[in-house]
Amino acid sequence: MRLSSLFFISILLTMACFAVVPAKAAGASDEAHKEEKVADEKDGKKEEGSEEVAEDEDPEASKYDREWSRLERLPTGDYQPWRIVRDLQIAQDRIVAGEKGSVKAYQILLLRAGKWLHELDDKAWQYERNLDSIAIYLLLGGDVQLGYKSLRKSRLDNSSKILLKGALAYAERDNYQAYQLLTKVNHNTLPPSIAGQVAIAKSMIFSSTDLTKSYELLRDARLLSPGTLVEEAAIRRAIRVSVELDKFDDLRNLQRVY
Repeated sequence: MRLSSLFFISILLTMACFAVVPAKAAGASDEAHKEEKVADEKDGKKEEGSEEVAEDEDPEASKYDREWSRLERLPTGDYQPWRIVRDLQIAQDRIVAGEKGSVKAYQILLLRAGKWLHELDDKAWQYERNLDSIAIYLLLGGDVQLGYKSLRKSRLDNSSKILLKGALAYAERDNYQAYQLLTKVNHNTLPPSIAGQVAIAKSMIFSSTDLTKSYELLRDARLLSPGTLVEEAAIRRAIRVSVELDKFDDLRNLQRVY
């Protein structure tokens, strides 16, 4: 990995409150964006659908689960929020892969993305996956006003907004509210391009109160987002936490991976 790429990643990792940005590498990012590619192939078709949110019987478990069999189809069109945010994630993966000109390309895309997202009409915010994408955009350091706008314009129920509300609280450094909301979301049932990012945000929330839980969430983030900037960020953080927890065997393994 080139030094310039490492330097830029370190800047990204300080965005959105203590480094909740995606992270590492290259080829495997295709897997993380698999469900969006399905939508690309079906572009132009009409879609209707809704997501059910299941309530876990265990009060200590995550409250809101996504049932994969009932996930709504991704809305079509070039300027859908999920597409715009996906492109940002891919651009970040290219930075870590060391592609020439990728840093400049990402900076330009980030500016354009904010403009495009603010110009979308109200229809865009009637899809849960688009609200989820704005949650990820906020975790990437995006404009919090866009989070407020999409929540205000959306007619979806609260269960469809909980992830975005949690990300908005996190972006505004309201750790108590972020904890109340994000810990209700089961990141393991989220789509692959979202799950790892949410896991690493939750890890940061637990970092000051339960370091062991924080470490477990970093492991989840790595497993959920192989070959992406999320995995890179999770490994960097896990190296530090493994020392604090005296997990020296883990530390050696993490250093080899990194």
